[in-house]
Amino acid sequence: MIESELSKLSKRSHNALLLYLNGDTNAVNIYNKLITNSLFEFDKLLNIGAKAKIELSTVRSEFSKILSIENLCKLEELTIDDYLYYFLKKHIDISISSYKNISPYFD
Repeated sequence: MIESELSKLSKRSHNALLLYLNGDTNAVNIYNKLITNSLFEFDKLLNIGAKAKIELSTVRSEFSKILSIENLCKLEELTIDDYLYYFLKKHIDISISSYKNISPYFD
C-alpha cells in the first residue's frame, strides 16, 4: 500500500520524501517522521514548490489513513507494548523516554 502511494508521486516529490525519510519507507518510519511529527513541514524539504507541496500533502493524508494505529501494528507485527506507545504518542504526544519510564506500570 505504501509503495503504491509513493509510486503516484512525481520524481521531484518522491526524491524529496525519500531524502527526508533517509530512504526508509517502512510503516513505522513514515508514521514517526511524517504522520505524528507535529513539527514537520513540507517547506523544509529541498527543491519543493507549490505543486510538490500539494502532492506531498495528499500522500501524507493517504499514509495517515493507511497507517492508523491498528493497521500499523498489523503491518509491522508490533507487540501490545508497541501498540500502547503509538496510541499514547498519537493522543498525548508522549516521548519514547517518558513512555519507558511509565511502561513498567502497565505490565
